[in-house]
Amino acid sequence: MNSVEITPQAKSLFEKKMFGQLVIEYKENEFRWINKHDNYDSGYLPYQVLEVNANSIIIKQKMDLLGEFVTNIYPEGNCYYIIVSKFRFKEYYCRLNNDF
Repeated sequence: MNSVEITPQAKSLFEKKMFGQLVIEYKENEFRWINKHDNYDSGYLPYQVLEVNANSIIIKQKMDLLGEFVTNIYPEGNCYYIIVSKFRFKEYYCRLNNDF
């Protein structure tokens, strides 16, 4: 794979404002996103499981902030990851052991 140049602005965002700030909470039929840095809480929203297979779970979600989108979730141990953007990097989310 070719190396990718990241702008200084993107690098700053990744280093200071992005990682470790997002909490995604899933319940049986609803989810919410909380960004601790921006004090953002989407509130509980419905989601739909489209497919479950040996490697992934595919869900459809809708948010005012992002519109409707489909996410492939890949379980890995006590975490899961999604493939993000044209750069195809893995964004990991891990279970929190405490309430927030």
